[in-house]
Amino acid sequence: MLSLPRLLGVSAFVAAALTTTASASSQALRVNGWYPCGYSSEVQFDADTYEEITVFECAELEVPLCYEGICESDDKINFFVKRLEATNPPKDGPRKALILAQGGPGYASPAMESTMQSLIQYLNGTVDFYTFDHRGTGRSEFLMCDAAQALTGGSPNGTTLSLNEISACLKDINFQYDSHAEAFSVASAAHDIESLINTVLPEHEVYFAGYSYGTYLAQRILQLQLPQIAGYVFDGVDVLSSKGDELESSNSNWNEAIKASSRRLLEHCFDDEDCAITFNSRDTVLEEVLDLYDQLDSNISTNACAKLLNQYSQLDPSVALRVWLGGLVADFNSRNQALGMIATVQRCNKDDQLDLESGLHEAFTNMGGYTSYTASSLDVLSDSSEVLYNVVVFSERWAQPAPLKKLRDQFFFDGPFSMDDENLTYQYCMFTGSDEEACKEIKDNLPANTETFHYKRDENVTKPLKLPSHASALIFNGGLDFATPLEFGELLYKKLDGSGQGVMMVNFDYGVHCGGESVAGSWDSPCRDYLTAAFVLHDGGLDKIDTSCMENLPNTTFGLISEDEGSQVYSFDDGSF
Repeated sequence: MLSLPRLLGVSAFVAAALTTTASASSQALRVNGWYPCGYSSEVQFDADTYEEITVFECAELEVPLCYEGICESDDKINFFVKRLEATNPPKDGPRKALILAQGGPGYASPAMESTMQSLIQYLNGTVDFYTFDHRGTGRSEFLMCDAAQALTGGSPNGTTLSLNEISACLKDINFQYDSHAEAFSVASAAHDIESLINTVLPEHEVYFAGYSYGTYLAQRILQLQLPQIAGYVFDGVDVLSSKGDELESSNSNWNEAIKASSRRLLEHCFDDEDCAITFNSRDTVLEEVLDLYDQLDSNISTNACAKLLNQYSQLDPSVALRVWLGGLVADFNSRNQALGMIATVQRCNKDDQLDLESGLHEAFTNMGGYTSYTASSLDVLSDSSEVLYNVVVFSERWAQPAPLKKLRDQFFFDGPFSMDDENLTYQYCMFTGSDEEACKEIKDNLPANTETFHYKRDENVTKPLKLPSHASALIFNGGLDFATPLEFGELLYKKLDGSGQGVMMVNFDYGVHCGGESVAGSWDSPCRDYLTAAFVLHDGGLDKIDTSCMENLPNTTFGLISEDEGSQVYSFDDGSF
């Protein structure tokens, strides 16, 4: 029988008065706006007039490159903000604002526009919506090395950085910003939100909703103890783990972290009679798949499926399967195909061999190279800022000291779905210039490098997380989240529980990363969206939220899905988020 979704931990809520004292570190700034503007990308909706198309308002805030206490510079940069104002604001009391933060690090905010549209139907036009491009992304000083001409369509790796380009690109970046990598830290990004609130929303009752990396930013904003923020929503939690915690959440340990999600997926497969993998016991589902992988590696010459995997990928069969299927399990539209492929190599009859070869032909090309897609030019709204991703992740989301090759290999081989992260380790060593053992191991494989771009972790990274006395929090986790596993959200819950006005955690057993209760075929998550809206409408009062929608969540299957739903399953994804 398929397990039912569960609702965890609701702490008591007590109303708290909202104060509006501005922080001394972030005063009101110049605003270039607000201008009527439309969606960031082409969308299909009924609109004939200019007013119907330009449903948003856009602006740029002129913010310091360096905030006080972070670095020193008189330079300014532009911080892009988009809003959708309430049509029916409250007649009594302060206006409410919900700020939505995109994930990454590195992505701009266009995806948040559809999130606004999903939430607006539950809020009755009573709340102002805001979203923004993180500094270093999109329309907020996208980090580019134009002088070095890396990240261009004609450069060696197209719109992604090659190792040979890093030194020149970082020299270019350092020239532009006087070597102030800390200007693009998460602490600086948190002060941008403080500036937005103090400049535009000083009298509002504010709620901050972070998605994926946006939840990590939310934790840093939480440490600023801003009086205007009455509630925090964390969806797809990128938790900041500390010494002594039961898990390590650093990006460098990602393959280790997703092992729990892998086991849950295989357990769901065991429970579903439509799932084709044959298991002996629910207790050993993960171990049985790993044993199958070992058998394939040991029988390349005699097992037809092992031979095909090796032939197409030029890798050990288990390595090819881990990386290939690791790119499929994160998406509910393709994870069943990953399970089906395990069943295929387990049986390996004549039909299975044909199916496997068809998939391998699409996934692998050029004697073991992975299928890649290079844009002719970089789109700052849809493409991630790779430099920002690297400077943030390598400065404060990479384990220190970095795991050695032996440990990285252990993480990779201990799970059935993994990411080949060796190139990230190479980039880590080049961006940081570190001479730690993990970098010494690969020194001979790295290009000559004279430039670095990273920053030291600030004191807040190690400070305990506590909600302000007036604020509450709502946490959403997906049981099949392969980017930020459910355990990350549970750890954040433990850190916040007992502080402020309380914390509620909601787990969706079949949920993917930031997907709420959605299952194959639709991204709609009305229960998740309703709970978010109720949290805001009830002033963060957790005991006032009606959670009955959790009793009627969609079911799903872990058997084969239709060809239309699975049309993308054989396109290769490197598993990074």
